[in-house]
Amino acid sequence: MEQFRIMVRFLVILALSLILSGCGGGGTTGPAEGHGDSASNRGPFQLSVRVDTGRVRGQTIGPLSTIVRVKVELLGLNGNDYLSPREVMVEQSAVSATFSPVEVGSYTIRVSGFNTNQTLVAGPLSQSVQVSAGQATSASFTLSVPPVEKDFLFASTFDDSIYVFQSNPTTGVLTQTPNAPFALPTGAGANELVSGPGGRFLYCDYANLDQVARFSVDPATGDVSALDTVATGDNPAGMDTDPQKEFLFVPNRNDRTISVYRISQTDGTLSQVPGSPFVVAGATTPQRVYTDPQGRFLFITDFALVGELFVMRIDRTTGALTQTVGPFQAFPVAFRTFAVTTNPAGTILYVAGNFNDLAVFDINQTTGFLTARPNVPAISINVGELIFDATRQVLYAVGFSDDLVRTFQLDAADNIGAEIAASPVLTGGINPLTAILTPDKTRLYVANFQTTGQVSAFLPGQDGSLTPVAGQPYPCGSGPFGIEFLRLQSFP
Repeated sequence: MEQFRIMVRFLVILALSLILSGCGGGGTTGPAEGHGDSASNRGPFQLSVRVDTGRVRGQTIGPLSTIVRVKVELLGLNGNDYLSPREVMVEQSAVSATFSPVEVGSYTIRVSGFNTNQTLVAGPLSQSVQVSAGQATSASFTLSVPPVEKDFLFASTFDDSIYVFQSNPTTGVLTQTPNAPFALPTGAGANELVSGPGGRFLYCDYANLDQVARFSVDPATGDVSALDTVATGDNPAGMDTDPQKEFLFVPNRNDRTISVYRISQTDGTLSQVPGSPFVVAGATTPQRVYTDPQGRFLFITDFALVGELFVMRIDRTTGALTQTVGPFQAFPVAFRTFAVTTNPAGTILYVAGNFNDLAVFDINQTTGFLTARPNVPAISINVGELIFDATRQVLYAVGFSDDLVRTFQLDAADNIGAEIAASPVLTGGINPLTAILTPDKTRLYVANFQTTGQVSAFLPGQDGSLTPVAGQPYPCGSGPFGIEFLRLQSFP
């Protein structure tokens, strides 16, 4: 999930002009005491409003359909309304309104912004102005409207759906959104779920249709809308993006290839890069891919019972892949690799699968070549997911075979130590397979793959201990596999 700030600015420009009538060129030039009724001191008060929608990450935002009115008030010196407030619609880039009559004198202009629910979302801001006979006066305001942030969890399921939950940032409680689940094509075989630039798009690979689908995400509701698909190789599986969200990497199990797509930073569309798909030499069934934190290397697990792992270097300009000499033997033959992660520096690779053990490698920072580390502790479980928590310096291991999540202490050099005292904890579901730690490291969510699928939720303590969230696990269709978390910002 990529976090970013949104700020909408209303630039309100007020032009004041006093149009004198019947003064014969000799009207009063000083402020009128008590705002007298002389015709020579009165005239229409012209007001123009311009709205600057601002920019977000290079993209213009507008029209401002959610902010429907700006209220402009003209106040006398005593703070009371001198004239009735004017509510100026801002569904256009520029609108105008007129105050009439206005006398020579001192005033305060107050500007406020409201949403469709009549809730104040910007201001009020005030400014003093002096209106003189025959002269124009101007005042400008900038109304800053802060975004509303909401946290959403998305899960793709084997019953051809995407479930969406709103996540409480304090309690971790999940609430299914009103319009979820969202139907996918019948028999699609949805696998992984990953997000695109700015959290505005989601991608889901359809194993049975040999496609990756693109969805838009409504930042206010979390609702997803299907946009289009691109073709992949035969039987796509656990895909991933680079950390910069510039490329999407899709393993094709039956083709033994990786399809690579460039992600448009504007609309999230996918275009296959030159040379794609890239053959993974020596692979039998490439199952899941994982990029290192710097986006230099792609690590590929093999679902075949060969215990092997593959590494490919990523060209940061083109997205092309070049295989590092390998494969690398993580486990003995008759076992498979499945889950991988790295430390934040991208110097150490942790690998797990169905060998009931872990493998740890040092990563050559130039070539991606892997060198096995000795003396790795046994964990005695089949692992579906590994998550490195740098905040607490622990490693979470999600046990597919025993429905437990274990927490292992890491030393200062990121070596795996013993389980913490409070480990393990039950997920409350069956066959937990994938998991995600929220970017702020406050919540851990686990997808339980069993037929009546569920999502488990935990609050990590300072030592990495996991406290189950009230009401978990939460129903989530049949066979949830892909899981993604986004903090989205929308206008109030």
